[in-house]
Amino acid sequence: SGASECMCILGSFTATFAVVLPSFIIVLMLCKVYEKWRHHFLFQGVLKGLRPAVLGLVGTAALGLATPENFIDWKSFVICFVAFLALYFKKVGPFAILGLGAIVGLLVY
Repeated sequence: SGASECMCILGSFTATFAVVLPSFIIVLMLCKVYEKWRHHFLFQGVLKGLRPAVLGLVGTAALGLATPENFIDWKSFVICFVAFLALYFKKVGPFAILGLGAIVGLLVY
């Protein structure tokens, strides 16, 4: 029925908002701290210490996506490899890669 579909959409927006809002607020607060303390040597030390953790998190996410379901044929490998080359060597932005990847995926599949 129409009412239950409307409630499903409202529920999905509410759930998304509830998941995103706390992180958004934390990032806003950290931006203020960063602007104030970014040149302080202790703050720089903390940021340097966080780099390996961020690298590990990104690596774990990448390995989690490297499953047989995501690479169904040689075209998937080519798209992934070209996206990596564009990110690494041409310094193309991640949003451009996502958009172009979506377009290429729609055209190829």
